[in-house]
Amino acid sequence: MLAAMRRQLFGIVCILLGAWCAPGALGQSASLTDAQRKRLAEIVRADPEAGKLFEKLKRAADDALSDTPDPIDKIQTEGKLPADPARLKSRQSLRDMPRMDALGYAYAVTGRAEYADKARQFILAWAKVNHSVGDPIDNTNSSDC
Repeated sequence: MLAAMRRQLFGIVCILLGAWCAPGALGQSASLTDAQRKRLAEIVRADPEAGKLFEKLKRAADDALSDTPDPIDKIQTEGKLPADPARLKSRQSLRDMPRMDALGYAYAVTGRAEYADKARQFILAWAKVNHSVGDPIDNTNSSDC
C-alpha cells in the first residue's frame, strides 16, 4: 500500500516538475493552491526521488536569482531563417521562460521569498515589454524554447 502511494505521489511530482522539464511543455504550468503547494513540499521532502528531481529545478532557480530578465517586445520566429537576427534575439529572450518556471516551483516548495521576488521581476519585465502581434506561431513559441 505504501509503495503504491509513493508511486502515485511521485507521479504527481513528475507531472508538476515535468511542466518545467519537458521539452515543449513550458508555459503550460498550472498554478498551485496552498494545499497543493504544501503537499508538493511534503513529497519533495519525504521522497528521495522527488527530492532529486526538485534539486535539479532548484539549481536552475538559484542560477536565475542572479539573472536579469531579457524580454523582447515581440517574438519573431515564423518564416525566419535560423540565422535571422530577429529569430536569434527571440530565442535568446525566450530562455527566460524556464527561469520563471523554476523560480515559481522553487518558491512553491521552499516558500523562500527571494524566489517569488525574482519570478515577479521577470514576469513584470515581460508584461511591460512584450506585446502579441496576433501571430499564433510566434505566440506559441514560448513553449518551444
